[in-house]
Amino acid sequence: MSVRRVLSMLALGSLATFGLVAPLASCGSRGTTSEEEPEDLSHLSPEISHSKGVEGGLVLLWPRVVPKAETGAMRGPAKALQDRLKNMLSAHFPGRPIDVRPEPERVCPREGGCVATSVGVLIAVKDGGCVAVVIVSPPGMSDQLLMPWAGLMTTKLQVPFREPPESSMRLQEMVPCDTLPVATLEREDRVKDALKIAE
Repeated sequence: MSVRRVLSMLALGSLATFGLVAPLASCGSRGTTSEEEPEDLSHLSPEISHSKGVEGGLVLLWPRVVPKAETGAMRGPAKALQDRLKNMLSAHFPGRPIDVRPEPERVCPREGGCVATSVGVLIAVKDGGCVAVVIVSPPGMSDQLLMPWAGLMTTKLQVPFREPPESSMRLQEMVPCDTLPVATLEREDRVKDALKIAE
């Protein structure tokens, strides 16, 4: 399924309910990199994925928590949402390798991006409440597709490669942070639609 078709499907759904405001566009360059020998990424900062994945595979990043000061408090919900995404990816893309990145590896390398499609989640915290947004990026230095998963917010449908997704978000309705694993259940079908970009 093409990226354009996926974006059209999402737009025809109930995206207005989530307050998405960006025009539809195809995700950016798919410029993948393929190297015969594994690249040494051990010199990268801790938050950058030390794996680019493999061509045709998936990289499941550790959740991004904002503000950063809430990272420790949100470790439990973050792990629960990453595990949920792993199960969804395994069910919808059987046989495709899934590279699950540990804390704090939450973003692909700036140089070339990931070789695999990357999937992550943003957890934004404010006044004891949370929202969650799934982030899907095709291989290479591609735009990031955002899909609200819990809570309500106004956000763009896509943001450029490596641009912090929270920079385009305005939070409207939060859910209790400790209920995130349950609050995300009702929008699981929407997230599955967004994940089809990885096909």
